[in-house]
Amino acid sequence: MRIGHKFWGLPIILGLIFAVIYPYLAFQLNTVIYFLLFSIMFFTALIYDFSVSTFNTKDSPYIALFLFFGFLLMPAIQWLVSQLIVRDQILQQGLFYASLSPIAIVAPHFVKLKAGKDSLSYQLMWFSTLISPLLILVMSFIFSSQQIDISLSSYVRDLAFLCLSPILISAIIKKIIKREHIFIQNIKNYLPALNFICIGLLSYTLLGTMLVKVGFSAISYSDLLALFFLALVQDFGTYFLAHYLLPEHNDNGLKKTLVISISIKNVALSAGLLLFYQPKMAFAAAMGLAAHSLFFIYLSLRDGNKEKSKV
Repeated sequence: MRIGHKFWGLPIILGLIFAVIYPYLAFQLNTVIYFLLFSIMFFTALIYDFSVSTFNTKDSPYIALFLFFGFLLMPAIQWLVSQLIVRDQILQQGLFYASLSPIAIVAPHFVKLKAGKDSLSYQLMWFSTLISPLLILVMSFIFSSQQIDISLSSYVRDLAFLCLSPILISAIIKKIIKREHIFIQNIKNYLPALNFICIGLLSYTLLGTMLVKVGFSAISYSDLLALFFLALVQDFGTYFLAHYLLPEHNDNGLKKTLVISISIKNVALSAGLLLFYQPKMAFAAAMGLAAHSLFFIYLSLRDGNKEKSKV
C-alpha cells in the first residue's frame, strides 16, 4: 500500500473531516478507541526484534540531550506559554499531558524516509513508552501549580497498562511461535496498511466523540487558535528548534533520527485515555492530531522535493 508510505497525514485529515460531518456515528464507535490504540502498539511490537540494538554507549550524552530537550524542556516551555495564551485551565492541563506523550509509532517511518536510523528510533520509541507513566508523575510534581483535574494515579495506572500490555502479550506470542512464522510475516507485510487504517479510524472516533461530549461551542475561538498554535509548536517548533539549536554530530543520521523522533509525540494515546477521564482535556490533546497531519505531509513532501532535485 504505497499511499501508506508517503501520505500518513491523509488518514488523519479524512478522519477529522468525517468526525465533523458524522460525529454521532463516531460516538457510537467510541468503545473501539482502546482497541485501536492497543492494536497499533501490539502489531508493531509483534514484528519488532527487541534483541537487535544499534545503540552506541558513546552517543549516550548526545542522545540524552535530545531527550531532555524533547521531554523536559519543550513541555516546560509549552506549559509556560499555555498559561499566557490559553484561558481555560482544563485545556491547559490537556496540553500538559499531550506534551509528555511518548514518541509515536510512525516516527521510525519518517526517520527511515529521511535516511536516518530507524532501528534507533524504534528503541527510543519503546523507551519513551515505558518511561511515560513515570515521566508524567515527575513532571506533575515539578509543576505543582498545575492543578490536576483528574485522578493522576488512575490515569498513570491506565497509561502504564496500555503501554506495557501490548509489549508483554506480543513477547509471549513470540515465545510460542517463531518470528519467521507466516502469521508474523504477514503482519509485517501489511503493517503500514493496518496502521494507516487504524490511525484514520482513531482520529475519526476520537474527535467525533469529543464533539458530542464537549462540542466546539464549549471552547472559545481564542482558546481554539491557541491550542492549534501550541500543537504546531509541539511538532514544527520542536523539529526546527532541535535542528538549528542543538549541536551537530559527526554521524548526520543520528541527529536526523533524534530530531524527527522527539518531534512526533503519540498524542492519540494521551487523548484516547483522557477522553474517559475529562473529555475537555482530551480535546486539547487531540489538537495534536491536526498538527500531526500537517507535519507528516511536510516531511513527506520535503522528502519528495529532495528526490526530484537529485534527478
